[in-house]
Order: sequence, then structure tokens, then C-alpha cells
Amino acid sequence: MPSMETPVSTVNVPSTFNTITATPMPSATALKMVVGRFLFMSFSSVQYMFCGSGGHLPLVQSFTYPSGQRLELTSVYGPPRPATIAPSGRRRLYFRTMSSRTMVFTRYWRYNLGDMKETSVPNLNRDPRLLVLFLTIIVLGMYAVSIVTIPEVRQPLRLVTFTLLIVVHLALHWMLEKISLHPKWIPWYIVVQGLVSLAATLLSGTVGMVYALYMGLIGEGIGLLGLKRGGLMALVYYLLLSLIGFIYYTGITSAGWWAIGTLPIVIFVATYVTLYMRQVEARERAQILASELETANRQLTEYAAQVEDLTIANERQRMARELHDTLSQGLAGLILQLEAVDAHLASQRHDKAQSIIGNAMEQARLTLANARRVIDDLRQTSLDDLDSALRLEMDRFTEATGIPIRFHPDHPPPLPDPVKETLVRALAESLTNIAHHARAQNVDVNLRMKDKSLSLTIQDDGVGFDASSIPAGHYGILGIKERVRLVNGQFEIQSENGKGTLLKITIPFLAGRSVDKAPL
Repeated sequence: MPSMETPVSTVNVPSTFNTITATPMPSATALKMVVGRFLFMSFSSVQYMFCGSGGHLPLVQSFTYPSGQRLELTSVYGPPRPATIAPSGRRRLYFRTMSSRTMVFTRYWRYNLGDMKETSVPNLNRDPRLLVLFLTIIVLGMYAVSIVTIPEVRQPLRLVTFTLLIVVHLALHWMLEKISLHPKWIPWYIVVQGLVSLAATLLSGTVGMVYALYMGLIGEGIGLLGLKRGGLMALVYYLLLSLIGFIYYTGITSAGWWAIGTLPIVIFVATYVTLYMRQVEARERAQILASELETANRQLTEYAAQVEDLTIANERQRMARELHDTLSQGLAGLILQLEAVDAHLASQRHDKAQSIIGNAMEQARLTLANARRVIDDLRQTSLDDLDSALRLEMDRFTEATGIPIRFHPDHPPPLPDPVKETLVRALAESLTNIAHHARAQNVDVNLRMKDKSLSLTIQDDGVGFDASSIPAGHYGILGIKERVRLVNGQFEIQSENGKGTLLKITIPFLAGRSVDKAPL
């Protein structure tokens, strides 16, 4: 399958930071603020460099094959890896997508492919833990800065409590993939993370912990719930808690500086996550289309194999018809003429026998020519004059059997070769059957145009037969039916014992249009 790599978006990351001062504060505090913001922005830059246009938001996709089997794949940030398929009978759970739109679709993503042979879909990113690792590094970095620079934090009870809060905060991050499988757990996750982060911020002794903890949570909240009511409520909740932590260290008069320093970062995070989610949805659609295309290609391959089998079968049937209409009919006509010659010779009618022998020789040559033509290309040459071709078959029949034929033709407009060939072959086969089985005295042949259709009727006054039970081995009638079907026609045969036989072929015909072959 062609590569479906999504183009990398461009994100502008500020490279310089201004020190914010509102009220006199210790230089160490100001330094911690700058370090906190720098770590966060550095994290964003590193995340972008390593993940491209990716982020921490996982994507799960589900593909359903025509057989009912389902292929479900997880796509997150990180280097592309092929998506493996579980062995037959196994089930595996993966992430919920962090898009609120996708979260509505289904609660669990799993795959159980049975004997599915497909083994990979390229360019699906499957490692969802890279961002959590970055968050862990940032939080642990600020944790270390706090312990090293703030002596009060090293007090045993405070240090133990602070450490436990950081561990809980990071553990919740690492449990996010399981939590995201259950939409009802997400609000509790947001509330607990906010309170744990606030407590850790108050115990850290550094305002930089505000940015280290809450900016990542803001990105998660927007990714989980989108920029809708739930996402906006999570955003406001985290901002209020971060403001409380900021005021705790800098005083109420610094709230304006908090807004100046925080809002640009929040706007950057919200924009980044929103654009990324749109790109995730675009990739999801592209992967679904790619999977559908792969399924369609596989179906086309199967259909092509079926068409090939049908083509071979139909070609065999056509060869059987052609051989019957050439060799079988030709030899049957020769046998009929030789039988007539034998009867004339027995009656001492040598002139009549000589005439029939001449006709037999001509028919033998014609049969040989037809056999060679079938062997060459199995295609009948164009019949320029349908009327003449029909009369030629009837003249041969009358000369060989002595049975008169009354011919009543209309003059149809030009017909396609398949139609003319069908009519001539049907007449030849019908006359052969009459000569062999009917013991008829008269034959009527009508070629009529009526109601935008062309009909050929062949009727004899012979002994007839039961049309509802045609004996096996009548390949001629079967061949006529197949030929008529291929030109969208209808075949009808009526016969009763002692009342003769009527054979009727009707082929639809619209003036100025060719008769197309019926679908195989």
C-alpha cells in the first residue's frame, strides 16, 4: 500500500522569554518562574521535534471487512511502526481516542481477527507513552529543583507528602490510557489531577511547579474533551487552580502578571492540540479510505478470478455450440443426403442421385471450410444478407428431403451479425431436427417485424413430441437457447404428439440501435 504519511505542520515556538516582575520578589523565585516556563516551552519544542505534527493524543481506528471481521488499530505519536494483528481468538484492548467526537462512537476498541491474513497497515503510530515520558521528565526536573533550592521542602514530613503527591500525579498520567477507555472516569480524573497538582504546587515551594503541572493537564483536558463545554470547563478549572498556586507564592497583586504569562501558553497549547486533533481525524479518514481501497482491490482480484473462470466456461460453451453448428450439422446434412442418394439409387433414379451427390460434395466442402473457420477464430464472418442466408438453408433442406417450405419474410433493417447468425443457426438446427424426427409434409417459416421486435417462427405438421420433457442429448435445442439468450432474445417451443411443432424466437430490436449481447 502507498505511504500515508501525514505532512508535518509548522509550529512557531518562542525562543526568548521576558522576566516578569510585579512586586518585589526574591531573585530565586523569579528564576524559578522563568525556569518553569522555559522547561514547559522546551518540552513543547522537543515534543514537536520528536513527534512531528503528533502529540500525546492517541487515535484508535476500526475497520470492518465484508466477512464481518474487524481490524482495530491504535495510532499515537512516535515513530511509525506496523500495526500487528492478534492471533486467532485473542482479544486486546487499546486506547480510547482523545477526541470527544470519536469517544461517542464506542467505548472499547478491540480486535479479534480470527484467520484474517492481513498483517499490517503502514504508518500507524502505536506507542502512546512518549508524551507521558516527557511530562515525567519535566515534573521530576521541577521536583529536583524544588528539593535542591528550597530547604523547607527537605523537611521529612513535607518531603514525604510532596513526593507522594508527585508519584500520584505521574501515576495518573501513566494510567491515562486505561482511564480514557471509560468516559465516566474522565471527569474524576480531571478533578483528582487538579487537586493533586494544587497540593503538590503548594508544597513545592516554587511557582515554576504551576507551569510544570498545569500546562500539561490543560493539553490533556482539551484533547480528552475538545473545545466544547466539557473541555472548556476543564480548562477553566485548571486555570483557576494554577492561579491559586501562583497567588500563593506571589500575592494577589501578581494576578495580572499571571494572566500575561499564562494566557499565551494556554493559547499555544489549545491551538496546538486543536490543530493536532484535526490532523488526527484527517489521518483517520485517510487510513479508513486506504483500508477500504485495500479491501476493494482484494475484492476486485477475487472478482477478476471469478470472471476468468466464467469466461473459460462460457468459451467452452461457445466452442460446443460452434462445433455443433458446423461439424455436427454438416455431417448430419451429409448423412441425410447420402441416405437420399441411397434411396434414389435403389429406385434407379441415377440423375436425381447424381444431383444430390453434387450437393453433398458442396456441403462437405462448406462444412470443412466452417470447421477451419471455427478452429481459426471461432467467429462467424458477417452475414450481409439475412434473407439470402435463410433461403440457402431452406433450399438445401428441400433439395435433400423433398419437403417444401413456405417462407414469409418481412424485410427488417440492418441487423447486427450476432442476431443474423443466431437466426440462421436456429433455422438450420430446426430443419435438421425436422428432417430427422418430424416426418413432416410441410414446413412454414415466418420472419416478422412487430412491436419493435423481430420474430422467427418455424412450424411443421409432423408427429410432434412432448415439449415439457425434451430427451437428453438434444444439444441443438440447447445451443439455440444459449444463442438466443446471448442476444437478449426469447426462445419458445410448442409441440404435442401428433400435432406438429412450433419453434419461435423473438429478439428485441430498436431502429437505429444495435442489439447488445446479454451479460454473461
